[in-house]
Amino acid sequence: MVDTAASADTLKTRQRPSTAAKNSATGAGNDAPDVTDAKPADGQSAAGQRVLSETLKGASYLMMLQFFSRIVTFTLNQVLLRYTTPDTLGVASVQLELLIASVLFLSREGFRCALLREDDSASSENKGKAGKATAGVDASAGAAVVDTSRMGRVQRLINLCYLPVAVGVLTSWLCCWYYMWSKTEADKQPFYDTAVVLYGVSALIELAAEPFFVLAQVQLLFRLRVTAEGVGVIVRCLLTLGITLYGARVADSNGNQYGVLAFAVAQLVYSVMLAGGHAAYFLPLADCDGNIYYFDRRLLALAITFAKQSVLKHVLTEGDKILMSLFCTAHDQGIYAFVVNYGSLIARIFFQPMEETARMFFAKTFPDVQTDDAPDATDDQDALAERQSRLSLAAQVLALVVKLHLLLGLVFTCFAPAYTGTLIDLLVGRRWSVETAAPAVLAIYCLYVPVMGVNGVTESFVQAIARPADVAAQSRAMLLFSVGFLAVGAVLMRGLHLGASALVLANAFNMLLRIGWSVRFTQRRMSEAERVLYATPSAGDVQVPSKRFFTQRFLLPSSSTVALALLGCLATWCSDWQIGWHTLRDKGLHIAVGLGAFLPFALALVRGERDFVRSLRTLLKQKRA
Repeated sequence: MVDTAASADTLKTRQRPSTAAKNSATGAGNDAPDVTDAKPADGQSAAGQRVLSETLKGASYLMMLQFFSRIVTFTLNQVLLRYTTPDTLGVASVQLELLIASVLFLSREGFRCALLREDDSASSENKGKAGKATAGVDASAGAAVVDTSRMGRVQRLINLCYLPVAVGVLTSWLCCWYYMWSKTEADKQPFYDTAVVLYGVSALIELAAEPFFVLAQVQLLFRLRVTAEGVGVIVRCLLTLGITLYGARVADSNGNQYGVLAFAVAQLVYSVMLAGGHAAYFLPLADCDGNIYYFDRRLLALAITFAKQSVLKHVLTEGDKILMSLFCTAHDQGIYAFVVNYGSLIARIFFQPMEETARMFFAKTFPDVQTDDAPDATDDQDALAERQSRLSLAAQVLALVVKLHLLLGLVFTCFAPAYTGTLIDLLVGRRWSVETAAPAVLAIYCLYVPVMGVNGVTESFVQAIARPADVAAQSRAMLLFSVGFLAVGAVLMRGLHLGASALVLANAFNMLLRIGWSVRFTQRRMSEAERVLYATPSAGDVQVPSKRFFTQRFLLPSSSTVALALLGCLATWCSDWQIGWHTLRDKGLHIAVGLGAFLPFALALVRGERDFVRSLRTLLKQKRA
């Protein structure tokens, strides 16, 4: 059992205290009010600003981690592509990655979504000052932890984290059994069964460290994760490269015998280092001394609800890999893995950290209000103002992040597609740029990236504030979306024979449906919170957050920005058709045209989106506050 007392003391000494962010208002204009324009009350709203500051720091840490890991793996892939076949790359990057992703996601995702709702124990000190007598821990060694104390709550949180381990044992066994039982082209790969077992064991090792991971996330210890994963990525990359090069060196007529095994061994070592890094931080462990700690029933019920939904969500998230493994050869899977490796580079560096930190921020900031919670004139006005401030802050952060994705989407959809062939030809040569459909698939993937970004942040908001009934409703909607995704994918793959492009288009269709559901949910919950928190006469003529931030003028790019983006898109495609990229001179001219088209767009964006840029800069200042 994890020693909650030791963990709590460790957190107090290791976690640097953050100062409450300054609440000075800057002139951001009426269309984009400054992120700090709503003056917080005291205590609690200062804690809300602290959460914003810590999550922004966490986002920057995770982005640095993703950037580092993506660059390292990107460089590794450039070397591996010269020593491995598309078949090996397809088995390792599609089928085996799907195996470990399935085990981890189905076993822990529901619990993570629920457990991150738990209030930071560091802020619980503001909820009541009962004194040391009710602290829940006797000063003597081995004293029992009171279930209602701070450490008792932490222990119940940790207890729930053990459940994914039990679920993971069953899930891992079933997935590994299916992989070894089903006969596919992957069976022809040397050491395939061994690799499957190693991936299953790796998943169990990571699940065993889930209590430490969740405790670190709840306490906003992002540096711990960055350090553990950063070191693990380095070792994993070096091991994969080393074993692959050794296999190529001793290869016989049958080719590299250690291709798939290299990925599996490296994944196992990575999981050990990731789990060991988190466990070492929270050591020592303590004997339970016969004490009984129960689960938090509220979080357990929510975790079960999320776990049920995670099955559907996993089908939607990993549906492309599932369809590929069912309908495509290992060679085609390797080509798709190649495209995704490039196409998802920006998404994994920036979008994934933003989604994770946004989910934690909204869970800790958005006020949970019910319709029957409407305050009256006798209620504490400071507490009411604090909840209004938290609602306004959550609404503005959501609106700013959505608009950021929309602006990035203009860049991806208008300027990137015409240069996918140039990029692939420069990086890996004509074998991939001319002899395969990779440039066309990557161009379509550029259109898919902004859809993926908007879906990520809107679903982060839903997961952060959804009640069990909301999660059940979302699960029913996702069931319909999954049917639509599979139907569209089947028609595009088998009917129109679009190959890998069909998977990208089906995913985009699926995510557009999910965005629509999330937007409706957000509108409903925001309206509910505003009716409750702005119902008293003291609210006066204050403009509610939805009318300030969720407007077309605030969210959508300016007309001049859109117009120049479309002109740039036309110019780059004309350059691609007329100039091309087959010679070095052609590439230089083609890139010059793109830069010439992008420059006026960038200037128009800075000038036309001044209010947005100002608000975003103010938001980012919270990281240093």
